[in-house]
Amino acid sequence: LDELDRSVTALPTPRAPFADMLARWDNATSVLIVGGRAYVGERFPDEYKRLHHLSLLASAHKLRPLPDVLYDFHPGSSGAVPPERLAGGLPPLVIAKRSGYAMPGVLVPNSYLAESKRGVVGWNETRAELHERAAELPWRDRSRAVFWRGMIRGHDRDDGPLCALDGGNYARLQAAALSYAHPEHVDVKCTHARHCRPGATVCPDQPRDATEALVAANVSLVSVDRSTPRRDYANYRFVLNLPGSTGGSYSRNLNHLWALGGVVMNWRAPFVEWYFPALEPGATHEEVDKRTLVDAVRAIEGDEKRIAKLVAGARRVD
Repeated sequence: LDELDRSVTALPTPRAPFADMLARWDNATSVLIVGGRAYVGERFPDEYKRLHHLSLLASAHKLRPLPDVLYDFHPGSSGAVPPERLAGGLPPLVIAKRSGYAMPGVLVPNSYLAESKRGVVGWNETRAELHERAAELPWRDRSRAVFWRGMIRGHDRDDGPLCALDGGNYARLQAAALSYAHPEHVDVKCTHARHCRPGATVCPDQPRDATEALVAANVSLVSVDRSTPRRDYANYRFVLNLPGSTGGSYSRNLNHLWALGGVVMNWRAPFVEWYFPALEPGATHEEVDKRTLVDAVRAIEGDEKRIAKLVAGARRVD
């Protein structure tokens, strides 16, 4: 609640009569909820994450009626609000903040919690399936390696790499290189070689060591030819979250990791989501990076009390 209060207090939009606020309406971003109905502009459905947001609203309203409210919804992974909307728009709601809490906007759940048209109801059913699968797999039967599957999508363009957006892909490359160097402890791979495309140009602030350069030049070393269903993540004791490939912000992968009955490891990055103030490294998850991931797996593996604490902490987040 402290972060919510801070975000609301920091909004530049002053209090104003409803008619004045409505005059700031934008057909692509604005949402009006009145009497349990949501109203949006004709361009709002053009972005699928906005449609997921509406599903989230509808399902949440069935559980508890929503108040009348007027706001802008910005679904971009960076959490950036266009300056013109920040200065003259409606209160902005964002699903992540790539650079941390100081960015403007009020954090709300990311739209992938409503991937199905049934919104949070559908997500709760997904969670129940994951809980059931996790219960079928005792700790002793799970793989010892920390697990991740996804894509590496470098932002190379004709005029060079967009380095500011490539932080997530850099983290993914680093983790994949650890998988090649330490396969007994790290199982981080792209779902297919065609989904493994590190930037051809190395960004000045993202140097590659010899293993990372080798993997970047030979992506088949860290690629598999299949995707992994969410329920099969429960085959692993440790599950890893890495920053997103689009802009180095949140990754929807983290949504389901808390429900798997394993230890959640989160790669250090400045991005935040709406529930992050409730997270506590060492209690709900472990914070890791290139230097610490392998050692963290080794250290936790034989520490039953630490394992129990982290598994219980992840379940509380779920």
